[in-house]
Amino acid sequence: MRLGLSYVSCVLGVAATAMLLIAGTPADAAVAGAANSAYGASATVSLLPGVLGTAGITVDTGHLAATNAAGPTSASTVDASLHGLVSAKVITSSSHDDTASAKLVQVTLPVLATLAGRAPVVSVISSQCHATADGVTGGSDLADLDLGRIGHVSVATPNLKLGIPGVLEVIADEQIHNPDGSLTVNALDITLLGGGLTGAVGSGHIVLASSTCTPADPSADHAGPTATKTVPTQASGPTSKAANTPAPGDNSGVISQISVVPVGAPQTGDGSMATTIVR
Repeated sequence: MRLGLSYVSCVLGVAATAMLLIAGTPADAAVAGAANSAYGASATVSLLPGVLGTAGITVDTGHLAATNAAGPTSASTVDASLHGLVSAKVITSSSHDDTASAKLVQVTLPVLATLAGRAPVVSVISSQCHATADGVTGGSDLADLDLGRIGHVSVATPNLKLGIPGVLEVIADEQIHNPDGSLTVNALDITLLGGGLTGAVGSGHIVLASSTCTPADPSADHAGPTATKTVPTQASGPTSKAANTPAPGDNSGVISQISVVPVGAPQTGDGSMATTIVR
């Protein structure tokens, strides 16, 4: 359904809304799902001179591999380096009507090398959330994260805090209940506190694997048989799923998946261009 709607929206624009109403799909369900979102990583950091062997740098990467249930619903970035602060072999995220997730694979954290005693390495960092009419749940996978002198995360515990007072705060499996009822899950939230304490490396904020879900519209679960998940190929045609099944060899009613690769993938923070795939 989501792939079909994405295709129709791209081609027909406003007409897609009319087709949804004719098909009997509750309009509020699409609105509620549109708020679900995710991104792989972001960093807004100012490092002091000498950290990472630099004279001092300021980094603002924006959200990498960002998605939204309204589109794009899937994105990935490969061989990403956030200006030497964090590197990952693959960063992905996806967002749909009832779920959102983000993942980083083969991650290295050079920004923490001075404080941890070495650059921490972790195989997977991910977060996910799931929305139903009863509420939103979520969690993180940190794959036995070892931050050296900073601390160790063996089991994902919501809002587990590690760090060095006045210098660094790390929150693992951060879960934020927002005023609008949505839940944001950040697998790893790193805050450099700056200050004048010995060992300070800078100031700023790094978030890895962030997912946000809003509660699902209750009417979407109890809308009855008219809440069909199909879109008729003609506005006046039948709304049943069987009616939309093309005859053998007839592809006129099939809406295929399309892939869109935008012109100019997002900056990864180090000036290079990452490969970005959006579906």
